[in-house]
Amino acid sequence: MAWTSRPASSIASCRRPRHIPPHRSRRRVASLRRTTSCSRITTRMSLGLVVLGAASLAANGADAEAIIDKVEAIRPYVQTYFSVATLEFLRRGGRIGRASAMLGSVLQVKPVLCIRDGVVEPLERVRTFERALNRIIELAKAVDRGKGVCAVVGHADAEKDAQKVGKALEPIAETLMIQPLGPVVGAHGGPGVVGVGCYPADLLPLGIKTSRTGASAT
Repeated sequence: MAWTSRPASSIASCRRPRHIPPHRSRRRVASLRRTTSCSRITTRMSLGLVVLGAASLAANGADAEAIIDKVEAIRPYVQTYFSVATLEFLRRGGRIGRASAMLGSVLQVKPVLCIRDGVVEPLERVRTFERALNRIIELAKAVDRGKGVCAVVGHADAEKDAQKVGKALEPIAETLMIQPLGPVVGAHGGPGVVGVGCYPADLLPLGIKTSRTGASAT
C-alpha cells in the first residue's frame, strides 16, 4: 500500500480474490469518509501492474471513481500464465494425484496454468519445462494489441528462466519487471515456478523497465 502526506477523502482499494489466501494480517484504514473497491485481480503479480497504473492516475489528479472505472476496464484483459518445474509440490498440495505426478515426472510433462477469476486452471500440457516457458511467452505475446504489453515476470528461485522469459518479451514490452514470487505461490508450486502477469499496454501504459527488484510478487 502506498501512503501520501496529502489529505484524502476517499481510497481506491484493489485486492486479490478470496480464492487466494492473503497469508498476511489485514490492516484497517480509518478516518476516511469513503472507500471505493475495485473488483479483485488474480494474483499480486498481476495486481501490482494495475496498482502502479492506479497510482499513476492518482498522481495525475484522477479521483477514486475515475481510477476504479479505469481499473474495471482493464481487469478483463489482465492475464496470468505460469508453469512449474516439478509436479511434486502440486501433488503435496492436493492439486494433482500421486499417479499423475509420477507419470508427469517420467514423461517430463509440464502444465501451462492460468488464473481465471482467482482460480488456478490448467490450460495446456506440454513436454519439458522449456517448452512450457516458450508457450507462456507465446501466450503473453498474444495479449499485445499493437501497442505492446505491460508485463511482470515472477519466479520462485528461477531467476535464470525468468530472465529468459523477460528477454523474449522485451521487444514488445512497454513495461517489463522481473521479480521473485512471494512465499504463497512458492509454497504451492515449489522452486522453479515461472509466470507472467500482463495486459495490453494501450489500456494503461506505465513506462517501466527494470530487470530485478527486491520486492516479491505473490
